[in-house]
Amino acid sequence: MFTSIINSLINKSATHNDPELQQFAEQMKSFTSLFDSINQSIEKQFNQFDIKLNEKLDRLKPPQASKDEYIKSAQHEIAEKERARSFVISGVAEAHFPQSTQRNDYDYGKVCELLDFLHIEAKPITVYRIGAKGSRPRVTKVVMPASLFQRLVFKNSRALRQHPNAYVRQNIFIRPSLTKEQRVKTELQQKQVKYLNTKKNIYCIYAGKISIKSIADERGRRPKPQAVSDVELQELLIEFDANTTPINPRRGVGNGDCENFSMDGEEAML
Repeated sequence: MFTSIINSLINKSATHNDPELQQFAEQMKSFTSLFDSINQSIEKQFNQFDIKLNEKLDRLKPPQASKDEYIKSAQHEIAEKERARSFVISGVAEAHFPQSTQRNDYDYGKVCELLDFLHIEAKPITVYRIGAKGSRPRVTKVVMPASLFQRLVFKNSRALRQHPNAYVRQNIFIRPSLTKEQRVKTELQQKQVKYLNTKKNIYCIYAGKISIKSIADERGRRPKPQAVSDVELQELLIEFDANTTPINPRRGVGNGDCENFSMDGEEAML
């Protein structure tokens, strides 16, 4: 639009044959050329900047593989945080109410009875059964509001062996909520400990490692068990065969489908 105005001014100056007007029109024409040149230069630089900016933005975008890894890592972190608040109970018989909510309420009530006996001052966030229904009761998974309460459950769980109900003493077991890989590792460790204890009954599993049981001092204080080194453990297990060393399946360290018992006895409570 500005160029068309200048051209119109030049035509008028030529028509009127005015030297000053013609000189002014020529100056404006040169300014117009300079303006067009500057405008083209700015447009060129802007296009180059836009290209470079898009290239940098593309480099900042994570590739699809990184996105998938990030999502997988986040999901794993969430699952681990829940697992740190969870535990699994085996041996709790299943109710036979017609409605699923009634059966779940029954499970929740029985879990709360156990928590009361163990002096856990918190209610579970959720309680549900794991696995498909079969001839034996499924294990019960319990999620607590904080990992502190999970640790207290494990710490106080030995008291179940002094429970007034014989069924609970013999058949109710509490274990951590484990991944499949962790269950396989735990089962193998239990078999290894059982094998080692047939030779010398001094071994246990402590903090996820095969360790030597500690002995209480004269004041009754018991230090932490000492872990067996990998080299020593390898030497001790030279003749070990996992296929010939059975473990008690009621503790639920196998595939989650642990051995359970019915509640037909007169003392059965859970």
